[in-house]
Amino acid sequence: MEVSARIRAIVALGDLKEPPMSLIALFGPIGLPEMVIILLIIILIFGASRLPEIGKGIGQGIKNFKGSVKDTDESNTL
Repeated sequence: MEVSARIRAIVALGDLKEPPMSLIALFGPIGLPEMVIILLIIILIFGASRLPEIGKGIGQGIKNFKGSVKDTDESNTL
C-alpha cells in the first residue's frame, strides 16, 4: 500500500490525531535556511514597504481570533 493511500485511509477513519511519520520524514522540520528563503520570497512578492502593514493585519487577526475563542469559552462555562 503506498503512502498516500494509507494517509487517505487514516483520514477517512477519523483517527488522524497527529501527522503520520511518513509525512514528517517527507518534508522534515523547517529550519533557519528555509525560513530565510520563505521570508525573501515574501519580501519579493509584497515589497519591504508593505511588510509592516501585513504584520499588523496578521497580528490584529490573531488578537481577534483569540478574543473570540476566549469569549466562546467563557460563555460555555456559564
